Amino acid sequence: MNLDRLKHFCTIVETQNLRKAADLLHITPGALSKSMQILRDEVGLELLTTEGRRLLITDEGQNFYIQCKKIVNDVDNLKRKTLAPAARTKLRIATFEPFTVYFLTQTIAKYFANDCCYILQRLPGEMEQALLMREVDLGITYAPIPHPELEFLEVCSIQKKIFARAGVFDGVEFAKIPFAAPITPVPQSPSGISNFDGWPSDIPRNLVFEIEILEATLELCRLGLAAVFTYDYVVRIQNEMLQNSFKLKALAFPKGMSELKRPVYIIKRRVDAESPALKKLARALRQICGTSSSD
Repeated sequence: MNLDRLKHFCTIVETQNLRKAADLLHITPGALSKSMQILRDEVGLELLTTEGRRLLITDEGQNFYIQCKKIVNDVDNLKRKTLAPAARTKLRIATFEPFTVYFLTQTIAKYFANDCCYILQRLPGEMEQALLMREVDLGITYAPIPHPELEFLEVCSIQKKIFARAGVFDGVEFAKIPFAAPITPVPQSPSGISNFDGWPSDIPRNLVFEIEILEATLELCRLGLAAVFTYDYVVRIQNEMLQNSFKLKALAFPKGMSELKRPVYIIKRRVDAESPALKKLARALRQICGTSSSD
């Protein structure tokens, strides 16, 4: 049974007029009439009849139309799916500041500009749960919460230093420098990180501003109102966009404290293979954020 003849019949039923149907199908009325004669002989049913000049659809024709229309629609849908351009990769990641704001925007522009990106802001513990629930495919963290069904791939290290607006606290003794810090807690991390700031608990400082959002602490720093303890790659990205008078610079550490390094992990489900997206993400972390631990 020829698909074109099925389409011809459906068009006649929908227009209730042989000439209008022929115009829509870009064939002559004679050719369309011939097509319907062949279809009638193939199915052994009287599909159409006439009453004077009126074209009528028989009861058999109405029932045949319902089945015929379904076949035509199914074939059209299959053609659309088969001939459509290949779907773009969908990159689904869960992570938190500083990666959401200061890493992924750079990474999307450089490595995933042709992909659909779906980014979830999730705290440690929450991102692991998002992976287990298959809401995302990958996670990025420096405060891993272990789970037997997840694999944590260490890809690089990121460095933390004390930063302030250039020249603002020159000559000020450390104990008097006001600090701003994000205070969001990190639950149950075996790495010993209790909050996103990560300041050592045995080193005193003048903590004046406690804020949940890292970007707000950085704004206070840019305004010259506080110092921050944050990752050097974040400041490097920030400084590229700032005028010289607003750029941040590293301050000396207080006695007993030195530069801090944190390993960064990409999280995946153990059952999943290492995808091309994971490998690109690992490369981006090494190049943008820190020192490569392996390649």
